[in-house]
Amino acid sequence: MRVLPIAAPVLILLAACGGEVRENDDLGTLGDHGRAGPVEVLNVHVEPPADDRYVPGDDVVVRFTMVNGGDRPDELTAVNVPGADKATVHWDAECDGTAEAVRTVPLPPGTTGVDVGPPDERRHQPYYLTVTGLDDLTVAGTTLPMSFTFAQAGTVEVDAMVAIDRPRPTDYEYACSVEPSVG
Repeated sequence: MRVLPIAAPVLILLAACGGEVRENDDLGTLGDHGRAGPVEVLNVHVEPPADDRYVPGDDVVVRFTMVNGGDRPDELTAVNVPGADKATVHWDAECDGTAEAVRTVPLPPGTTGVDVGPPDERRHQPYYLTVTGLDDLTVAGTTLPMSFTFAQAGTVEVDAMVAIDRPRPTDYEYACSVEPSVG
């Protein structure tokens, strides 16, 4: 009978397809991602504004994660935000809960440079940006373009999502592991 040789492979394929499709699962990230060579900048987002918008002249805080998947050290050397006066990188250099302005943030090979702990005890990255002097009205849910420049990998361009108001931690415990160049 010719039906069996044709039906058997079809049934096997159908049985293999029986799982739940998960392509649209929420990954728990809020922001944009970008890559230059082995360096990735992940989950770049602007903290939510108090009144659903930032007005011209406001300052904002940008959170992000850096990953160096390569085998050579690299470092973040600059951040440019075209719609603002200045972007300053901050790092908790002493791991004392106070982040200071720094010139560079080192990124060791093969790591994020920090230990962020298990998901239920997540600590904040010990680095963040302050962006001062926004040029335009910036509403929650829109994006703010910016570029991160690395000494070895080059430039990563992202559109940082301005977060919609949601609960924010009041006490930032930083995960520290690498000393920055204090500026």
